[in-house]
Amino acid sequence: MCIQYSHGETLFSMGRPRIYPEGTPAVDRVAAGDAALVEAGGARKQFRLSPAANAALHFLMSLPDAPRTETGLIERLLLEEGSRKKSV
Repeated sequence: MCIQYSHGETLFSMGRPRIYPEGTPAVDRVAAGDAALVEAGGARKQFRLSPAANAALHFLMSLPDAPRTETGLIERLLLEEGSRKKSV
């Protein structure tokens, strides 16, 4: 994407192309994303964490090698534990 200003300056944006049409409500974007996730075999989950588990989550997220998101951290922990159990 490239934006040309009237004074001649050109700004290049490295953002990804828009997936949904301009003005698409967030609820529709989330529903479409969830449907694609389920179609691929994934699932959307919502968990309640005890205070101790929440503190552990925040601690693990503060580590230098932590993923960028809590979802990424939880997925990594589940996959590591699953592969560890399979190898036992």
